[in-house]
Amino acid sequence: MSDPVVEPGADGPKDVAPPSKGAISKDYSVQKNAISLAAQADSVVLRLNKLIGSPGGLSSLLSTSNYALYLIAHLRTQTPFLARFSQLFLHTLNYKRPIPPTKPPPTPSTVAAISPLLSLASLISKTRTNLRLLGLPAIYATLRALLTKTSGPTDDALLHRITITQCLGYFAFQLLENIYVLIEAGVIPKSFLDRFARGGKADVGRVMLWSCRAWLVGVSCDLLRVLREAVLMRRRREVAGSGDEQGDARTNVEKGGKREMDDEDAKWWRELIVPVSWLPVAVHYSLEGGVPGMNMGIMGLCGMIAGIGKTQALWAATKA
Repeated sequence: MSDPVVEPGADGPKDVAPPSKGAISKDYSVQKNAISLAAQADSVVLRLNKLIGSPGGLSSLLSTSNYALYLIAHLRTQTPFLARFSQLFLHTLNYKRPIPPTKPPPTPSTVAAISPLLSLASLISKTRTNLRLLGLPAIYATLRALLTKTSGPTDDALLHRITITQCLGYFAFQLLENIYVLIEAGVIPKSFLDRFARGGKADVGRVMLWSCRAWLVGVSCDLLRVLREAVLMRRRREVAGSGDEQGDARTNVEKGGKREMDDEDAKWWRELIVPVSWLPVAVHYSLEGGVPGMNMGIMGLCGMIAGIGKTQALWAATKA
């Protein structure tokens, strides 16, 4: 057997002590944790892909994220600790902006200058607005289906009228918003609105104002729809409990109707939260001067509450 090859000038082979069991166990634990983290990241990305691809998933995710960023950005202006922590964090990332002193607390304009949160929120908001440019066909299809029917899903004429009015409000909102966005982008000339003005040049900003007012109509009708459904739900339960008009209704309630009623109640509360949360924001944007005392934090909280329920439900559905 030949001698081992040794490089010139190097020492001969030496006995190396084998690694201890503790070192082997520690290396194995690190590798196991790394593999686990990679698997979790892989699962999150795949679930996120499902969420974005689901109906309404992208819109819900962007809306919730948009208003959550507004809320976080506002809290930074009100909480010196959070503001200072974020400033130091950005400084560690070599974010080349001057760091103001700890006192006094930063103003909203200072936060906008040192934090990318508002920039990201603005980018998401513009993305949502651009995506809504394609929303008119879906609203038209829903409105057409409602107009070709003589009653709503529950055969209640009042609920059907409320739903039609709600859809008309959303259609007007989307149409006016599209006109405003296209004018601001230069796709439609600003002189397009002059023909509709009584005298002089039309104010482009009022197009967006009336768009928000149409949105307020849609949100208000959504609230009326949920309240009307509560009345109809109570009537159905009274009939089912008495058993006068439906012979087997009471038996069905006793055997398994309690769980169905609980699910129905939970769904109704989730639907109620949405218009109740959007209503203050819609009123604020519908007034020329806005609602006194309304700020970015309140709007962020309302918008996040309105969208987080649907986003959570869609996220849970991606686990299957």
